[in-house]
Amino acid sequence: MLNSLHHELHNILSEKNEVRYGAVIQAVAHHLGNGKKTVADIEDEKRVKREEAEKLKKYIAE
Repeated sequence: MLNSLHHELHNILSEKNEVRYGAVIQAVAHHLGNGKKTVADIEDEKRVKREEAEKLKKYIAE
């Protein structure tokens, strides 16, 4: 039962099945999915900001 529910939800979210409010569910899931960031993504952004700050410091010091 739980496994079949999992597969049904997965199919709805991945746009494989059409259901009554499937478009709304898929739109919300897509919107929420776009907001996800992994720890690696955040750490990479921080690394890039540190590198940019160092480059600016070197440029200003010249």
